[in-house]
Amino acid sequence: MKNKIALLFMFVCVLFTHQVLAQNEETIKIDFLKPGQELKDRNLEYKTKYILKIENINRNLYKVESTITSENVNATVPDIFKGIKLPGYLNLAVPKISSTTGPLAASPISRSNYKTTIEGHLKTINESNANFKKTAVLNNDFINLFNTCNTEYKIIEQNLIDKVNTYLGSKVTDRATQSDKIKSTLENVINSSETARDQLDLVVPKYTYEIDKEIKSNTKVILKWEKEPVNKKDAKYDRSLIAYEKAKDENESYTKLKDSINAVIVKTNESVATMIKFRDENKINELVNNYNIINESNFTFTSEPILMKTDETKFDIKITSDKLLPCNSTDKVHILETLKTKGGWKIDFSTGIFFNGGNDDFMGRELQYQPITDSTVTIKNKDGGDRILLSLGALMHIYRRTGKSVNYALSPGLSTTTAFDGVNFHLGASVLLGYKNRLVITGGLVLREAKILDKNYNYNTEYLKKEIPESPPTIKVFPKAGWFFSLTYNFSEFKS
Repeated sequence: MKNKIALLFMFVCVLFTHQVLAQNEETIKIDFLKPGQELKDRNLEYKTKYILKIENINRNLYKVESTITSENVNATVPDIFKGIKLPGYLNLAVPKISSTTGPLAASPISRSNYKTTIEGHLKTINESNANFKKTAVLNNDFINLFNTCNTEYKIIEQNLIDKVNTYLGSKVTDRATQSDKIKSTLENVINSSETARDQLDLVVPKYTYEIDKEIKSNTKVILKWEKEPVNKKDAKYDRSLIAYEKAKDENESYTKLKDSINAVIVKTNESVATMIKFRDENKINELVNNYNIINESNFTFTSEPILMKTDETKFDIKITSDKLLPCNSTDKVHILETLKTKGGWKIDFSTGIFFNGGNDDFMGRELQYQPITDSTVTIKNKDGGDRILLSLGALMHIYRRTGKSVNYALSPGLSTTTAFDGVNFHLGASVLLGYKNRLVITGGLVLREAKILDKNYNYNTEYLKKEIPESPPTIKVFPKAGWFFSLTYNFSEFKS
């Protein structure tokens, strides 16, 4: 029998727990692009969780402030490529040495494999730089899409996918795949340019060394002519003059060639350094993050779940924009609705005046000596007639919501006299009149500390004056019970 009772008790406990914990969850949806939708026609059920969703709202442009949630939701405007200056378009090509018919046409420098190798690496860097430059255009696309308003999110997302496919030269529709491809494409572009630059650092010195050898060889011809010029009547004069002039022209061309190569290498290094800096400062991930930030959640305001367990729920949502909008749309929207909930226990507080009454022990005795003879007295209570003790205090009202203007509550409370000489404890039944601003009428039991005759003394007993205190001896006792009636005003709600 005991086992059956225990099992029944456990079943009741499980059932009760399920009833207490079980909560439905519903979503209230509002389309920001379709104004005029209201909440007041919706029915909210007690112990049901509601989530408010405002769809198609660009939270980059609009700030949402709501009393439904405990915090503000912003989207931070993305600051893409901050502090990074993208390189301009460069013409990274090895300068031409001379025309095919000029003095350097047959030069070993013009036929050098170094020149072909250098031009190949410069072409790689040039192409990488051009591809890297496209990220600036892609960046602008992200910014423009993230600042779009008056457009449904699904249209914005489709435009985003199309623009990224144009950048990648692909037909990918999956957002996660696109995100990975943006990152890998940029990494490959930067890594290839870095490799080409490192190869240039090895090849260019060898190429300029060959040029310096030719310059040195020509310099010998020039110096020989200038130190020991050939006589015009000499048969070797014309041939020596031609060699001299040719050496001078070639050295001038070689010097310009070296200067041009050095200038190109400087620009090349700057371009590659910019791309490497972009990679090393984690700007690739920033670009990917700014792609991913264009998502449905950033175009949707979602409140925290709101459990219906109070008298009413106030939806006070302020949507504002502190910037000039790129579309013809309102910059301020205010949703203010108050919805009631029925059911559930509630606690209110009220303050006001209390009328307290009871017997002499409750009210507190006013004792005095009454002479019997010249040397003896007796103790008597001064007759003050019927008395009412006024006090000021507060009550707590515990009741179940009815959704009506009249409610009945169990009300414990405290009060004190105007002299603040003690605290009264109240427990009564109340009638709450009104919905928000309530007048509360309460009656019931009151307990207080009262002053009574010391228990070592008695009334109507004869005492010698010289053996008793100057004033009648009293003690304070608690509790002493009485009745009370109060008129109080409901001033606030207890929110759990």
